[in-house]
Amino acid sequence: MATLENKMAGGPGSVRLKLLLLILALLIGAGTLIYTHQLVKRLQENEQQIVQLYARGLQYVANSSSESGDITFLFENIIRPIDFPMILTDPNDNIGNLSNTNIRNIKYDSTLPKEKLFSFFAGELRKMDAVHKPINVTYVLGQDTILLTKIHYGDSDLITQLRYYPYIQIGVAGLFLLLGYIGFSQIKKSEQGNIWVGMSKETAHQFGTPISSLMGWLELLKIHYADADKVQDITEEIENDVEKLNKITNRFSKIGSKTEMKEKIVADDIKKTIEYYKRRIPQTGKNVQLTLSGDIHAKALVNSGLFEWVLENLVKNALDAIN
Repeated sequence: MATLENKMAGGPGSVRLKLLLLILALLIGAGTLIYTHQLVKRLQENEQQIVQLYARGLQYVANSSSESGDITFLFENIIRPIDFPMILTDPNDNIGNLSNTNIRNIKYDSTLPKEKLFSFFAGELRKMDAVHKPINVTYVLGQDTILLTKIHYGDSDLITQLRYYPYIQIGVAGLFLLLGYIGFSQIKKSEQGNIWVGMSKETAHQFGTPISSLMGWLELLKIHYADADKVQDITEEIENDVEKLNKITNRFSKIGSKTEMKEKIVADDIKKTIEYYKRRIPQTGKNVQLTLSGDIHAKALVNSGLFEWVLENLVKNALDAIN
């Protein structure tokens, strides 16, 4: 029965398939993470280039003699398209004022007291600097280079979403696979339970007939123990029933194992089944005759024990179908 349980549990082939699917899922997950990471990195580099361009624009304006046209170009072509959070501070990381020029793409409650607002933005600066190093805007004065301002910036909403999206995707897919696995496991357990119930009934049926017969022969032995001829006949019948029990045990022991096939004359196994039922049919009260016709010398690769089991079930079902 241990072999049968291993077969029903899946066996080595099923374990290898599950392991292969797990490895494939891990590779897909790792590939998704790597690709998304590379995509996020490219977007971050693009945002960094925009900030650097913005810083160079500020430096150019600061070091240029003409101001109005340059500032307009800077605002229209660089500042306005920026869609990621950005804060401009002085060299000491202090925010001069809360204007749209110094603070971009950061949601905050403007009704808060000034102290709480600056405390809030101080926290935002720490978060930004933890992700990206601030970019300095300098002013050249003779031989000296003066630090005018610092540009602190963070990741855009798109990058943030892309960073967490693969984990959410893998989590949802993993949850779906887990629920599917649990569902299929329950279905498989239910099917296995039905198989065990069917096998239990079949076992009871297979053993029931010869055991009942043996009990009958024992009763006859008690009655005819002094009649040698009767005892001899009963002994032969008991031997037949014991042989039947051995066959049944052999059949059940082969469930779940590889079937051994041998070339035999098929009619020999059919004759055994006919002889077995010739003794049993009169007890059913049905007027049925079993005959063998055709090529009685035909050979085939068969397993005698299982082939006889099939024939017995066919005959039994046919008898049960007759009113």
